Amino acid sequence: MNPTTFDFPVISQAVAGAWPDQMVPGDPALEPACIAAARRLIERGAIAISSNWGFFIRHQAAVVA
Repeated sequence: MNPTTFDFPVISQAVAGAWPDQMVPGDPALEPACIAAARRLIERGAIAISSNWGFFIRHQAAVVA
């Protein structure tokens, strides 16, 4: 997560409530928070969104939609 390793601007955004005990088992209650975080990134100028945590994949389809 060192933004200086990229040759483009990096915007970080935490997902509220995304703690391991909810994210690892795929708690569907986190989906709105994941969508909200993605929207904040877009509002801040993001043109691509990635995660540093593989368990985010469970909410990817909702974020894309």
